Amino acid sequence: MSGLNFSIEIVKSLENLKKNCIIVVGDEPVTKNHVDVVIQEYLKIGHFDQINITIDKTTKLESIQPLFMDGSLFNNHTYFRINILNGRISEEIKQFVASAIKTNTMDLFKLHLNSTIKDFSKTIWSKELQKTSIVLEAFEPKSAQIKEVVMTRVKFHQILLSQDSINILIGMTEGNFLLLENELKKLRLLFNSEEINIKQLLYHLSNGSRYDAFELLNACMSGDKKRVIDALACLQEEGSDALSVNGLYAWIFKAVAKFKFQNKKNPNFQDYSSMRIFGSAQTNVKRSLEAMTKSQIEGVLSRIKDIDLICKGIKYGDPWLELNRLSFGLARIHNKLKI
Repeated sequence: MSGLNFSIEIVKSLENLKKNCIIVVGDEPVTKNHVDVVIQEYLKIGHFDQINITIDKTTKLESIQPLFMDGSLFNNHTYFRINILNGRISEEIKQFVASAIKTNTMDLFKLHLNSTIKDFSKTIWSKELQKTSIVLEAFEPKSAQIKEVVMTRVKFHQILLSQDSINILIGMTEGNFLLLENELKKLRLLFNSEEINIKQLLYHLSNGSRYDAFELLNACMSGDKKRVIDALACLQEEGSDALSVNGLYAWIFKAVAKFKFQNKKNPNFQDYSSMRIFGSAQTNVKRSLEAMTKSQIEGVLSRIKDIDLICKGIKYGDPWLELNRLSFGLARIHNKLKI
């Protein structure tokens, strides 16, 4: 099931299904955030304590065992939010987590795995977890799906948009799902369930802000340090979502990394389309392919991952401070490039 169809009603139905675990497979940020929002709303009803746990290939069983055994001083239930990072984790930990889910039937668990449904389904672990879990997919919608998915999000945010307005919104955000979601959130706050006509939508998209996340990205990739400073200050002042800004970097550098490690110096239209890179974003990818080494790109991906964990409260830090560092670093690298 797509994670975008996840709802409080589904969480409430878990008890009748004799399940207490939600597995999110994939790394698409809008879907992951939607699942988290729904669960947090449910937790308010059930009065759960919350424990965040991160597991990777270096994690030892003895380091996480106490987290499952402390119990709650004030509430009867605990929500375990378990993030499994890339790489193999030990069979010992897999068995322990599966057993904890099966044993602690009054608690709620969410596992996030950055994998594919196909790969996850092949594992013995997935078959063990199926008995106690539902599985949600978190993947970037394909071009043919984007309109239907946006309509689902429009309904979720209770925004009144015509079909023409939805088409314009998709076109002006170049089909970037994360940016679309960010714009829908702004529209919900600005219009508060009132019908939005095309004229109002166009005004919002063209004049709503002096800078948006795309402007910041363009400034970084063109090496314009002054514009980077202005864009970052504006985005912070306007209360922009750090997770969404970081997600834009993740989107563009996923393509940069793929092309760089495939030694594609000049990706063609089909290459760009397969990664959902359109318009000015193609120029930004090309600049990075020319300006950056493989090790620099790996460093950027690592920093993007760290910022993602900070935004979600899994890792300690200031997301805007780290976004500033990342943005200035990229601007310095691209400032040396002469196109």
